[in-house]
Amino acid sequence: MAVPPELRGTWVLVEWADTATLPRDAITLSIADGRIVGNSACNAYFGTISADDQHRMRVSLPGTTFVLCAESAATAERTYRGQLLRVDSWARDGDSLALAADGVDTLRFSPAP
Repeated sequence: MAVPPELRGTWVLVEWADTATLPRDAITLSIADGRIVGNSACNAYFGTISADDQHRMRVSLPGTTFVLCAESAATAERTYRGQLLRVDSWARDGDSLALAADGVDTLRFSPAP
């Protein structure tokens, strides 16, 4: 499924809701037509995405690797994946990508270097 061009690319998490500090390990999100892949602090993940130019979005995460993680990384992964699965809309703010659930920004990304 096609996604709007503004979403395509690789993104690095720079801010998230309900947590004051980002994990030490980078959390990434790569978006292509109908697919997402990334790193969620310790494990890689993959899934599907549907998004439209009306800024609606839905994410499904059917797969992840199962590397044993430090407790802090495991907690970060659970938080990130939980927030990502609740996302229902997206917006671009300059170079940033904001993902929201129920009208509240939950995840903010910058383009990967």
